[in-house]
Amino acid sequence: MENINRKPTKRISLGKVEIGDNAPVSIQSMLSLPTA
Repeated sequence: MENINRKPTKRISLGKVEIGDNAPVSIQSMLSLPTA
């Protein structure tokens, strides 16, 4: 799972969450774990 977190996909998801708080809760939950 660590390899997936290091992939650029994390940056894309993070950008979407920052752009709009209306993003799905699943994305925010997944982002909160690796970002923390």
